[in-house]
Amino acid sequence: MIRKNLFLKRWLLQGIVVILPLLITAISLYYLIVYTDAALWFVCNLLSLGLPKPIFPGVGLLVATGVLIAIGALTESYLITKGIALFNFVMSKLPVIRVIYSTVHKIVESTLGHNSSFSKAVLVEYPREGMYSIAFKTSNSSLVCQKTGKKLVNLFLPTTPNPTSGFYLLLPEDQIYPTNLEPEEAFKLIISAGMVQAK
Repeated sequence: MIRKNLFLKRWLLQGIVVILPLLITAISLYYLIVYTDAALWFVCNLLSLGLPKPIFPGVGLLVATGVLIAIGALTESYLITKGIALFNFVMSKLPVIRVIYSTVHKIVESTLGHNSSFSKAVLVEYPREGMYSIAFKTSNSSLVCQKTGKKLVNLFLPTTPNPTSGFYLLLPEDQIYPTNLEPEEAFKLIISAGMVQAK
């Protein structure tokens, strides 16, 4: 009887391991499709385009992807680049809005832009000496260096299992240990608490 219960428990856990990632992926994809479709129909109604609803599920996601690709392609143009720079300049001068827009713009640019700041995964001794954590070098802290007279580096240390929260650290370069980890591999390690190892 005990052996049978052990088998049932093991099979139950194996079933969860197989189904849970599939279920979470399916639910995430479902809500992504639902919300992008809803956004598309909202815009169409706002512009009085008279588009039938719905053509097929997922059309909103396809349209959004196409629009983003088109915008990305247009940014290769010199005139469009100058226009975006002018727009960013205007937004950075508006009261209240500039704080929100500039902050979000810098975060998105640093994480998803061509020169992503999260391209370097490093090790730091945190939370104490002899204990290591994965962090991401974001930039050299020139402003703080001027104030302290020390060469410090800006680091973001994400938390497990939610890497969107974490700690902002300032450390001297000699206390930072470089790694060969790609950002995706580092994030997998952090999210899984080390259960998913880099290949």
